[in-house]
Amino acid sequence: MPDHGFNFRRTSAFVTDGADDTFVIRAIGYNEQYPITRDGVTFGWTTQIDTSRDRDATVDVRLAGVHFSYSSVRRDFRVDLAGLNGAGEYIITAGFGDSYQAVTTYSQMLDNTTVFNTTNETLAGSDRIADHTGVHHTNAN
Repeated sequence: MPDHGFNFRRTSAFVTDGADDTFVIRAIGYNEQYPITRDGVTFGWTTQIDTSRDRDATVDVRLAGVHFSYSSVRRDFRVDLAGLNGAGEYIITAGFGDSYQAVTTYSQMLDNTTVFNTTNETLAGSDRIADHTGVHHTNAN
């Protein structure tokens, strides 16, 4: 089963993505709206995201940037998994947070309309990331 990651940030050239990763950018006046196809995967925001930042190019590329919202309005990011390896089972992992400041994160993962994972975490420190199971990690980990 192939791995594929999505790294959220403001600009594509801020850091270099790994071989199995692709960037997702949200720049002023531009939002990668679904459907975008890059590296053989179709993805994108189905709703408008508020803003983004390039944070720190010296940390793990997956933590170098962030997309976020100032409100509690739902924002949806879609990935067509069938484009990765056809129909079947997938292992999905995710990290939520901001390497710059403390945040509250909320996410739901859905298979079409069925919710199969929900996280709702308050991250007290600027170097905290929560994974999809709710476990908190430091940026270094």
